[in-house]
Amino acid sequence: MIGTRRAGVSMATGALRERGLIDSARGMIEIVNGEGLVEAACECYSIIREEFAQLHNNQLQSRPVHSSASSAK
Repeated sequence: MIGTRRAGVSMATGALRERGLIDSARGMIEIVNGEGLVEAACECYSIIREEFAQLHNNQLQSRPVHSSASSAK
């Protein structure tokens, strides 16, 4: 899904676990220290987060509004 080998993921999760930022076991990852995880991320984290929020807001604004009132004729 993220385009990397399992060994790379294992190394990254191991490093984050050692720093007390996450806990992981058999396909599950629990964020233990969210603020520390954000601080450990590169500057691209805030850029990606802002872009995602903007895309999400645009999708919400472009959805049609359905009225619950039915028109009777």
